[in-house]
Amino acid sequence: MKQKENTSGEPTCLSFSHYKATSLDPMLNSVDTLLRMVPLLVGFSPEAWQVITDVEILKKAGEYRVAKMRLIQLMSPEFQINNKMIGKNILKYAKATDAVAADQHGSRKHHKSINTCLNKKLVFDILRQKKRAGTVAILDASGCYDRVAYSIAVLTLMSFGVPQKACNVLFSTLQKAKHHIKTGFGRSEAVYDNEEVPIMGIGQGNGLGPTLWCLISTIIFRMMAKAGHGVSMVSALSLTLVQLVGFAFVDDADLFSAGKTAYTTAEVLSVDFQAALHRWTGGLIATGGAIAPEKSFCYLIDFLWTGSTWEYRKLEDLPGEFTIQDKTGSTFPLQRYEVSHADKTLGVYIAMDGNEEEEIAYLTKVSKKFGQQLRTAKCEKNAAMYALQFSFMKTLEYPMVVTQLDESTWSKILHKTLAPALHKAGMSMNFPRAVLFGPDLFQGFQLQHPFFTQEISHITTLLQESVRNSQTGKL
Repeated sequence: MKQKENTSGEPTCLSFSHYKATSLDPMLNSVDTLLRMVPLLVGFSPEAWQVITDVEILKKAGEYRVAKMRLIQLMSPEFQINNKMIGKNILKYAKATDAVAADQHGSRKHHKSINTCLNKKLVFDILRQKKRAGTVAILDASGCYDRVAYSIAVLTLMSFGVPQKACNVLFSTLQKAKHHIKTGFGRSEAVYDNEEVPIMGIGQGNGLGPTLWCLISTIIFRMMAKAGHGVSMVSALSLTLVQLVGFAFVDDADLFSAGKTAYTTAEVLSVDFQAALHRWTGGLIATGGAIAPEKSFCYLIDFLWTGSTWEYRKLEDLPGEFTIQDKTGSTFPLQRYEVSHADKTLGVYIAMDGNEEEEIAYLTKVSKKFGQQLRTAKCEKNAAMYALQFSFMKTLEYPMVVTQLDESTWSKILHKTLAPALHKAGMSMNFPRAVLFGPDLFQGFQLQHPFFTQEISHITTLLQESVRNSQTGKL
């Protein structure tokens, strides 16, 4: 059993450690399995499962406003084991039958958030090479797990083969649950609930949550594809036709549209793009979700021949305003940026025109901050080099699949941290770099330069994704 023992559960129930221990004994395991499976087979919710403790955790360090925190619901470990089992099995069979949308990369094995960023950059590169007009909307759904409508969730799960009785156990438990609130002062005696008008949402921390949202977003992507939204292009490697609506990683979604040829203008695409925005937000609202307008934005991409070279059309030369719907159905203007503007999505700054100035500035800032912390830290000499290699370098590695920085740029970024690290390690800041970045086979320090790590990550990703025939590999 892979369940972590330190995972928190409802404090009035037995812990995960208990169930993990019983799984090691054949007789206890059979009894425990029977007790957990009876509710699923009969279709009833035990009262012990109908108690949930709400805990707020920080999304960002130092941000204590309740609206900016994440609500985690601690549920009965017995209930959670069932949820995780259902989620794992249904996603396994959905993947085997190719029923999950390729556009959804979250909550799935062998899918990385950084590959979603890479996909986005590859699409922009292809549009730039082909000089095709295009549009992209970066949309952030607010609290997707906490807003799922029960009716939509049940229909979605049953459409993927989950028995009606299992759905009844899951949602009757959530509907009848009494919620306690846990703070620094302890767990509240008072509870809140409303069985007649149930509180919607699958709950952050629910073992079935990631799978359920993956399946719901699959339905929405199917709806978008059926309506004809998305991008069609020919793969550079296999010469096969690639069709995609966008890329999503859990609740972060990027919607694309592009002209069929280089002669289709952005003005023509605007009509279809606006329809796609309303269809996507309408689908989210139908499931109980909503878009966060303040975290969403878009780009309109087109090219202009100046007589000697191609240039991106500016905002003033390419008018266009787009709107999205909120949870009430009211429309709000969607922020639109220049193609040279880079915003942080899934931890990486990506600009539509391919410039990496904002990402370089961000990495330099991170390097400078880490260097300052290292300079004032009280640590041993060996600990300084260890922190540099296995803490800071790992931070730089995350965006390397997407970045295309040269060796000198990486050296400038690294210098902000390398200098104080060498000083803490009792070494000269002018220590020979050939020895510092050399392999231990030749008496080097085995510290790998970020530029070479970046190039290795490019080769590794190309080989892995091409063989897997994933959405990234097809692009």
